[in-house]
Amino acid sequence: MTLSELQEDIIKKVLTIKDVDTLALFKEVLSEKTNQENYVLSTFERQIIEESREDYRRGKTIDHETLFQRNDKWLEE
Repeated sequence: MTLSELQEDIIKKVLTIKDVDTLALFKEVLSEKTNQENYVLSTFERQIIEESREDYRRGKTIDHETLFQRNDKWLEE
């Protein structure tokens, strides 16, 4: 589906909504998505990102398969 087709489909569906609360919520969600302000990271988030980058630089990574195996094992416990 192309961008314009998707937009048209959404517009058609929105026009069928008669509930004011649903439309207000939809408008709020759209406002959040179209707001161009950047998300500001907290100190903790910046710290975690920097630690992750350092792990990557040092080669301290694991492959996707190993990660999922660890998670599955942990979930079974």
